[in-house]
Amino acid sequence: RKSADDRFILTAQQYLDRNHVMVYLQDAVRMVLETRDERPLHAISKYFQSVLQGSHVILREFSFVHATPRNRLAFVRILVETFKGFTIDTDMTVPEHRQLVCLLCPDFPTTIHEEMSPYMPKGADPATTYKYPILSAYFQVMFVFSEFISHVKKLFDAEGGAGG
Repeated sequence: RKSADDRFILTAQQYLDRNHVMVYLQDAVRMVLETRDERPLHAISKYFQSVLQGSHVILREFSFVHATPRNRLAFVRILVETFKGFTIDTDMTVPEHRQLVCLLCPDFPTTIHEEMSPYMPKGADPATTYKYPILSAYFQVMFVFSEFISHVKKLFDAEGGAGG
């Protein structure tokens, strides 16, 4: 975690960007305008409570679920909780796992699952089955750390690969 003093070095915009404040403020305003609640400030308070609890990403569009690290972590927690009934003995393919994810985020793209497949122990064949906990762990890492993985991939590509 960054030092507490770091936040005072940042400009106001840098501080807001680092903490994704505008994502949540805009979403809160969108929700208030959409519902036209009789008590808009109470509705905003409830919205931010749901953000802090991590329930704000349930059945939301992918662009929102993926928008911030907090959202990605909240989505993974909900995914794990929702499908905790799958045991270590449950076999599943990567496309089947994506179908489960789409139950919680209907427009979840195929890209995360496609990008994780080559890293899986048995390769990229979509018909290959894996134990659910293994598949879930790969998905969680690829999704939560997608920005970091993308950044590292760009660095390696710019340097001509690992041997470059």
